[in-house]
Amino acid sequence: MFHIDIEPLQNGRDDPAELGVVADCSAKLRKLTHFAKDTCPEGISREAKKAKPAEFRAACEEGSREKAESSAFPLMPGHILASARKTLPEDGMTSTDFVWSKNGVDQQFDNLAPGSILAPDGFATVGSGPPTAIAGKFAAADRNMIRMVGDGQNPSVPTTAVELNSEIVRMVM
Repeated sequence: MFHIDIEPLQNGRDDPAELGVVADCSAKLRKLTHFAKDTCPEGISREAKKAKPAEFRAACEEGSREKAESSAFPLMPGHILASARKTLPEDGMTSTDFVWSKNGVDQQFDNLAPGSILAPDGFATVGSGPPTAIAGKFAAADRNMIRMVGDGQNPSVPTTAVELNSEIVRMVM
């Protein structure tokens, strides 16, 4: 692995780097792109590498299928997510907090339309899902919205949703 950074002290700081390059990343990547195109104008086909993500996803789906189809009590999260996906129209939206429901949606909830999954990433905090659902419903009032939450609830959020006449289904996981 190599690390390109304009700041020399950053090279290899977070992950070990076999090669540390001190450079402006965008300029260096442009040069590397030209080098790669000159060296291999037809590109390199790595079919086995391309197949790995699809194979991994298929294995994950197979591993989740039994739980998604089980009606045992208490209900498994995979079953709840599968039922929600079947119920929600293809262009329906879902909003999650930065908790298990976000991970579950990432892994087990098919994204069937652009902009239909409103989920936090990186810098989001727990509690970001409810206002995101209100904003999503405000932006696309004609689309159905399911808001998936854990056990926490800020009482101001349902009040705001009612005041805005937002029809949002709240699903406590």
